[in-house]
Amino acid sequence: MFFALMVCAISLSSFYLVDAFNPWLAFLVCLTSFLVVFITKRIMTYKKYGFGSKWAMSISKDELKIDKLTFKEHQNHTLTIAKNEIAEVLFHYTMDLKRKRKFGEPRIRLPTLHVCEIHLKNGDTYEIDGMRVGLFNVLYLMVFHGYPLSFKGTFAGGARNALILLLRMFALSAIASALSMLFINLKP
Repeated sequence: MFFALMVCAISLSSFYLVDAFNPWLAFLVCLTSFLVVFITKRIMTYKKYGFGSKWAMSISKDELKIDKLTFKEHQNHTLTIAKNEIAEVLFHYTMDLKRKRKFGEPRIRLPTLHVCEIHLKNGDTYEIDGMRVGLFNVLYLMVFHGYPLSFKGTFAGGARNALILLLRMFALSAIASALSMLFINLKP
Protein backbone atom coordinates (compact mmCIF):
# COMPACT_ATOMS: atom_id res chain seq x y z
CA MET A 1 0.00 0.00 0.00
CA PHE A 2 2.87 2.34 0.83
CA PHE A 3 4.44 1.82 -2.59
CA ALA A 4 1.12 2.41 -4.38
CA LEU A 5 0.81 5.73 -2.55
CA MET A 6 4.40 6.61 -3.48
CA VAL A 7 3.67 5.92 -7.15
CA CYS A 8 0.55 8.08 -7.00
CA ALA A 9 2.51 10.90 -5.34
CA ILE A 10 5.17 10.75 -8.06
CA SER A 11 2.44 10.75 -10.72
CA LEU A 12 0.83 13.83 -9.20
CA SER A 13 4.20 15.56 -8.95
CA SER A 14 4.60 15.16 -12.71
CA PHE A 15 1.98 17.90 -13.18
CA TYR A 16 4.25 20.28 -11.28
CA LEU A 17 7.46 19.08 -12.91
CA VAL A 18 6.19 19.58 -16.46
CA ASP A 19 5.78 23.33 -15.87
CA ALA A 20 8.68 23.95 -13.48
CA PHE A 21 11.52 22.17 -15.30
CA ASN A 22 12.80 21.36 -18.74
CA PRO A 23 10.51 18.62 -20.21
CA TRP A 24 13.43 16.20 -20.69
CA LEU A 25 14.53 16.69 -17.11
CA ALA A 26 10.96 16.25 -15.80
CA PHE A 27 10.59 13.03 -17.82
CA LEU A 28 13.89 11.63 -16.55
CA VAL A 29 13.13 12.60 -12.92
CA CYS A 30 9.75 10.83 -13.00
CA LEU A 31 11.11 7.77 -14.80
CA THR A 32 14.01 7.50 -12.33
CA SER A 33 11.65 7.95 -9.37
CA PHE A 34 9.38 5.16 -10.59
CA LEU A 35 12.35 2.84 -11.10
CA VAL A 36 13.70 3.62 -7.61
CA VAL A 37 10.30 2.81 -6.06
CA PHE A 38 10.04 -0.51 -7.92
CA ILE A 39 13.62 -1.55 -7.17
CA THR A 40 13.18 -0.66 -3.49
CA LYS A 41 9.95 -2.67 -3.37
CA ARG A 42 11.70 -5.67 -4.93
CA ILE A 43 14.62 -5.43 -2.49
CA MET A 44 12.28 -5.26 0.51
CA THR A 45 10.33 -8.27 -0.79
CA TYR A 46 13.55 -10.27 -1.22
CA LYS A 47 14.71 -9.20 2.23
CA LYS A 48 11.48 -10.46 3.80
CA TYR A 49 10.93 -13.69 1.82
CA GLY A 50 14.35 -14.40 0.32
CA PHE A 51 15.34 -15.21 -3.25
CA GLY A 52 13.55 -18.03 -5.04
CA SER A 53 11.25 -20.48 -3.37
CA LYS A 54 11.78 -21.48 0.24
CA TRP A 55 10.35 -24.25 2.35
CA ALA A 56 6.97 -23.18 3.70
CA MET A 57 5.40 -26.24 5.32
CA SER A 58 5.51 -30.03 5.54
CA ILE A 59 2.45 -32.24 5.93
CA SER A 60 2.99 -35.81 7.11
CA LYS A 61 0.70 -38.47 8.54
CA ASP A 62 1.67 -37.54 12.12
CA GLU A 63 2.35 -33.79 12.18
CA LEU A 64 2.43 -30.43 10.44
CA LYS A 65 5.62 -28.36 10.33
CA ILE A 66 4.88 -24.79 9.33
CA ASP A 67 7.41 -22.01 8.68
CA LYS A 68 6.95 -18.77 10.61
CA LEU A 69 6.35 -16.74 7.41
CA THR A 70 3.57 -19.05 6.21
CA PHE A 71 1.03 -17.70 8.70
CA LYS A 72 -1.00 -14.56 7.99
CA GLU A 73 0.12 -13.23 11.38
CA HIS A 74 3.81 -14.13 11.39
CA GLN A 75 5.08 -16.21 14.28
CA ASN A 76 8.47 -15.99 15.97
CA HIS A 77 9.51 -19.53 15.14
CA THR A 78 8.66 -22.59 13.06
CA LEU A 79 5.61 -24.36 14.45
CA THR A 80 5.16 -28.12 14.74
CA ILE A 81 1.60 -29.35 15.35
CA ALA A 82 0.84 -33.00 16.04
CA LYS A 83 -2.12 -34.46 14.15
CA ASN A 84 -3.89 -35.46 17.37
CA GLU A 85 -3.76 -31.81 18.61
CA ILE A 86 -5.86 -30.60 15.65
CA ALA A 87 -9.61 -30.28 16.18
CA GLU A 88 -10.29 -29.36 12.54
CA VAL A 89 -8.79 -27.74 9.49
CA LEU A 90 -11.31 -25.30 8.01
CA PHE A 91 -11.10 -24.26 4.36
CA HIS A 92 -13.07 -21.22 3.17
CA TYR A 93 -14.00 -21.33 -0.51
CA THR A 94 -16.10 -19.62 -3.15
CA MET A 95 -17.72 -21.24 -6.17
CA ASP A 96 -16.62 -19.16 -9.13
CA LEU A 97 -18.21 -19.25 -12.56
CA LYS A 98 -15.56 -20.11 -15.14
CA ARG A 99 -15.66 -19.17 -18.82
CA LYS A 100 -16.63 -21.54 -21.58
CA ARG A 101 -13.80 -23.22 -23.41
CA LYS A 102 -15.72 -23.51 -26.69
CA PHE A 103 -18.81 -21.90 -28.10
CA GLY A 104 -21.95 -23.68 -26.92
CA GLU A 105 -20.40 -25.40 -23.89
CA PRO A 106 -22.08 -24.70 -20.57
CA ARG A 107 -20.33 -22.53 -18.00
CA ILE A 108 -19.07 -24.46 -15.02
CA ARG A 109 -18.59 -23.57 -11.37
CA LEU A 110 -15.23 -24.37 -9.84
CA PRO A 111 -14.13 -23.83 -6.24
CA THR A 112 -11.47 -21.32 -5.29
CA LEU A 113 -9.84 -21.71 -1.88
CA HIS A 114 -9.16 -18.47 -0.02
CA VAL A 115 -8.36 -19.29 3.61
CA CYS A 116 -7.08 -22.29 5.56
CA GLU A 117 -7.59 -22.15 9.33
CA ILE A 118 -6.09 -24.74 11.67
CA HIS A 119 -8.18 -25.03 14.84
CA LEU A 120 -6.45 -26.80 17.72
CA LYS A 121 -8.16 -28.66 20.55
CA ASN A 122 -6.79 -26.15 23.08
CA GLY A 123 -8.68 -23.31 21.32
CA ASP A 124 -5.80 -21.75 19.36
CA THR A 125 -6.34 -20.93 15.69
CA TYR A 126 -3.68 -20.46 13.01
CA GLU A 127 -4.43 -19.06 9.57
CA ILE A 128 -2.30 -20.07 6.58
CA ASP A 129 -1.44 -17.31 4.09
CA GLY A 130 -2.92 -18.31 0.73
CA MET A 131 -0.56 -15.91 -1.06
CA ARG A 132 2.44 -17.88 0.28
CA VAL A 133 1.23 -21.49 -0.01
CA GLY A 134 -0.88 -23.25 -2.63
CA LEU A 135 -4.03 -24.11 -0.67
CA PHE A 136 -5.17 -26.83 -3.09
CA ASN A 137 -1.85 -28.62 -2.50
CA VAL A 138 -2.37 -28.32 1.26
CA LEU A 139 -5.91 -29.67 0.91
CA TYR A 140 -4.75 -32.62 -1.20
CA LEU A 141 -2.07 -33.65 1.31
CA MET A 142 -4.43 -33.25 4.27
CA VAL A 143 -7.04 -35.46 2.59
CA PHE A 144 -4.33 -37.99 1.75
CA HIS A 145 -3.09 -38.15 5.36
CA GLY A 146 -6.58 -38.15 6.90
CA TYR A 147 -6.67 -34.82 8.75
CA PRO A 148 -10.06 -33.68 10.14
CA LEU A 149 -11.33 -31.30 7.46
CA SER A 150 -14.34 -29.05 7.16
CA PHE A 151 -15.38 -26.59 4.49
CA LYS A 152 -17.22 -23.30 4.60
CA GLY A 153 -18.66 -21.59 1.55
CA THR A 154 -18.28 -17.83 1.50
CA PHE A 155 -19.04 -14.95 -0.82
CA ALA A 156 -16.23 -12.62 0.26
CA GLY A 157 -13.13 -14.77 0.17
CA GLY A 158 -11.19 -13.00 -2.55
CA ALA A 159 -11.62 -9.38 -1.51
CA ARG A 160 -8.02 -9.09 -0.33
CA ASN A 161 -6.67 -10.41 -3.62
CA ALA A 162 -8.98 -8.07 -5.56
CA LEU A 163 -7.78 -5.09 -3.52
CA ILE A 164 -4.14 -5.94 -4.27
CA LEU A 165 -4.96 -6.26 -7.97
CA LEU A 166 -6.84 -2.93 -7.99
CA LEU A 167 -3.95 -1.15 -6.25
CA ARG A 168 -1.49 -2.53 -8.80
CA MET A 169 -3.72 -1.56 -11.72
CA PHE A 170 -4.20 1.94 -10.28
CA ALA A 171 -0.46 2.39 -9.77
CA LEU A 172 0.36 1.17 -13.28
CA SER A 173 -2.25 3.44 -14.85
CA ALA A 174 -0.87 6.39 -12.86
CA ILE A 175 2.63 5.61 -14.12
CA ALA A 176 1.46 5.26 -17.72
CA SER A 177 -0.52 8.50 -17.66
CA ALA A 178 2.26 10.51 -16.00
CA LEU A 179 5.02 9.26 -18.29
CA SER A 180 2.91 9.61 -21.43
CA MET A 181 1.99 13.19 -20.47
CA LEU A 182 5.65 14.03 -19.91
CA PHE A 183 6.72 12.23 -23.09
CA ILE A 184 4.14 14.08 -25.21
CA ASN A 185 5.38 17.41 -23.83
CA LEU A 186 8.95 16.72 -24.96
CA LYS A 187 9.95 19.19 -27.66
CA PRO A 188 12.59 18.40 -30.26
